[in-house]
Amino acid sequence: FRHQPNVHTFPMFIKLLCIVYTLFITIFSEQLQPPIILRESSDDDVSIGSRKVFTCNAIGYPSPTYMWLREWKNLTTNFSSSTYFEITSAKKQDQGSYRCLAKNDVGIVASKASYLTIWYFDNLISNQRDQYINVYESDAIILYLPIINSSPEPTIQWFMKSSSLSRDNKRIISNEKYFITSTYNLVILNTEYQDEKIYYAIIENIFVGGTKQTSDYRLQINRRKTSFQLSSIPEFIIKPIDQLATIGDPIKSFECVVNTGSTNSIEIIWQKNSILIDQTNGRFHIGPYNRTLEVRGIIA
Repeated sequence: FRHQPNVHTFPMFIKLLCIVYTLFITIFSEQLQPPIILRESSDDDVSIGSRKVFTCNAIGYPSPTYMWLREWKNLTTNFSSSTYFEITSAKKQDQGSYRCLAKNDVGIVASKASYLTIWYFDNLISNQRDQYINVYESDAIILYLPIINSSPEPTIQWFMKSSSLSRDNKRIISNEKYFITSTYNLVILNTEYQDEKIYYAIIENIFVGGTKQTSDYRLQINRRKTSFQLSSIPEFIIKPIDQLATIGDPIKSFECVVNTGSTNSIEIIWQKNSILIDQTNGRFHIGPYNRTLEVRGIIA
């Protein structure tokens, strides 16, 4: 009597073998899968004191663990399963580049940097008492803005009024009489008796909702004894200074402000290597009253 094989046994065996093989291949391939980051944080701006959460999600086998860094310095002691890093109340020192490291037994990968900018607006660093400033008529004077700690850069406007109690506030703009420098200092040229006013600046950071006002600058014009004492020689109030630039920088600016004295008129001329600057090529721009020169698109 010969045993007849079951015709159903062989197909089932093949099917089982295929399942085992597929499972083996799946496990084998999963063991060789290093971390791949699928989601990471982008650059962000937050106000000081705000909450900020960075996220980082990666796939891989085994499941990745994470470590967080700022400027490549560890923020967490060890790798963990946490896919986020939280700043509960942002401080100035929290500004910088953040990234996560995702790691498993196969490999390690770093996310792209996410730059965090902290917005803030500190108190003005200055003597908050009124400043009494004396200047001889026809001379120039510079009213220096207090040190400002603000991010981003605030908007600054200068005003003048006739007295402390008056409401005739008038905004000052750069013209033949006034010049506001790139650092927002106010230059008053060819002073005269009518310039005896109160001057002040309003500083505003709209991103943190802050507005501050400087102390008052009380200008007093001292009369000269005779008209012969009036200055008639042009005087440099602001001179151009050396600039350090990198090829490709979008713009570099120079300033030159001259006090003409009494009623003299003068023209400021800009030169490069003793050659008159030509504005027609578009890379050079000379501002009103020739007081500023912009060099655009820095090249060698």
